This record gives sequence, structure tokens and C-alpha cells, in this order.
Amino acid sequence: MRVGVSLFLLTFLSVWISSCADNAGPPPIFLIAEDVSTSLLNANSDLNIGKAYMVNGSKIDPDNDGYLNDSILRNYLLENFTRDFSGYLILDWEERGLERLNTNPKSATQETQIQEFLRGLQIVHSVLPSAKAGYYAIPFRYYYNRNATWRALNDTAQRIIDASDAVFPSVYVFYLSSQVGRSANLDYISDNIKEALRMAGNKPVFPFIWARVHNSNTTSPYRTFDSADFQAYVTGALQTLETNSKKNSRGIVWWGSDKYWANMIQTTTNPSDPLYSQAQAIKTAFDAERLGGESYTTYIDRIHTQVLSDFRTGIDAFRSAP
Repeated sequence: MRVGVSLFLLTFLSVWISSCADNAGPPPIFLIAEDVSTSLLNANSDLNIGKAYMVNGSKIDPDNDGYLNDSILRNYLLENFTRDFSGYLILDWEERGLERLNTNPKSATQETQIQEFLRGLQIVHSVLPSAKAGYYAIPFRYYYNRNATWRALNDTAQRIIDASDAVFPSVYVFYLSSQVGRSANLDYISDNIKEALRMAGNKPVFPFIWARVHNSNTTSPYRTFDSADFQAYVTGALQTLETNSKKNSRGIVWWGSDKYWANMIQTTTNPSDPLYSQAQAIKTAFDAERLGGESYTTYIDRIHTQVLSDFRTGIDAFRSAP
């Protein structure tokens, strides 16, 4: 999820969704991580907007060698938060760190990496003792082979989840429903959330969902999901949480970086730039969805408006389910 910048701090929206008699149980928290315009936020003021934060890997492991840089992380936290901060703080340590963590289970390399991840949480808790901290993408997300071997691999990271205050698994969808079928994507979402809940115990679980096709898709990267599909993914995620969770606090994180990517498209024009290929893939997806003469700013606001509407529809379906 790292997007090629030294710092990528995301703002989240916290929304309490009331449960109804037909869907008993405590209300989930609905978290949104997107660069949504102020006007759109104001138009959705009924959602009781709050904030939470993400710390990019460049503030954890700037050399991308799998080793935490204590001083950089500590200084970043001191400079950007007051000691009484009590919100959600999500550490986004991907690339080399996550790679070393989820390969060669029970090896010396993995054990070293586990200790580095635990040290990150220790630093957060020492600087911000009231913060609710956890790592993005732990437990490990699998689309295929969601079996005993996968669960055993996740078990090797149990100590990290035990030391966390909340769990933030990733359930980004890799395929269009036209490629694999909506049910396959729903099963993938459900199984990965269930795995996070299994490991989380009574800790809150907030799966990350993205309104676009994962960038690893070879034919449709960054494409916005059709409304019917995305609504179903929202409903499915909430239903899995509601059915399997024992904790009052749970919900969804909507991640995205559309404004950053629009800027990348317009500023990354040299083919020798390391980000050029990514910028062109994003441009292809964005331009295919833009209306005639539509600016990137207008396009993004339109997409965000639709995604929020899809969230509402998906939530309504969750509430009304028997």
C-alpha cells in the first residue's frame, strides 16, 4: 500500500452505525481512510466524522531493510501527536518488513522480524500510552489456499496481534466479479475477516477495503468497482464481523489515495521516473472513467460521492438482513 512518498498520513472518519432490532448486537465503527473533499465531508456530516491516523513505512523503516529506525519513528510520533492522543494509530510496515515476516515461518529471520514489529508497538505505547495501535495487513491476506497452512503461518504472528490494541487486516479485492464471480470475492473477504477475528480474541477488528481493483490485476488495475459489487462487499464484510465478533468496536476502513494519484499522473511524465509505469496504469484507469471534459478533481469528487452512497446502501442491506 506504500505509494512512493516519504510520508503518507491518512485521515479517517469514524461513524457509529446503529444496529436495529433485526440485526441485534453492538454497532460497528465505520472508518474511512480517503482524501475526501471538505464539501463532501460537510454533505455527509450526519456520519459523525472523526479522525484516526496511519504511519507510513518510511517513518518506520526508511531504508526498507526490515529493521525499525527507533529515532525516526519516535521523533515522528513526538512531532505529530500529543502524549494524550487516544485514537487509532495504524502502522503500515510493508515491503521488506512484511516480506521477512511472512516467509520462512519459525526461522531465525522471521523471529528477528517479529521482534522488530513488537518493538514498533513498544515505541508507540511508550510515546503515546493511550493510542490504540496495530499493524496494517496482519494477519496475512490470502486470496487462494486459505487452508491450514495459511492459518499456521498467521499463527506465527500471534505475538504481534497480542501486543496490538486493534487488528487491521486487508481485504482488498484483486478481481472484478466478471473475472472470478462475486461469490468468490465475498468468500475471500469473509474468510480473511474470520481469520483476523480468530486471532484478535476480544480486540476490535477493522478490515481495510478499497473501492478500486487491486493494482496487481493485470487487465483492470485501479478500476472502480461497479456499485452493486462494492455494496455487496461492504455488506459481506459487516455481516462477517457481526456474526463472528465478540467485541463492541468493529467496522470497515475505506482506504484510497485518489488525489495523490491524480497529482502523480500530472507530474510523473518522464519515462525514466521509477513511478512512471504506475502513473500510466493509474491514468489509464482514471481516464477510462472520467466523463468528457471532466477534471481530475471533479472526477474524484464524483467517485467519492458514489462510493459513500455505495457504503450507505451496503450498510442498509447489512442492517436489514435477518
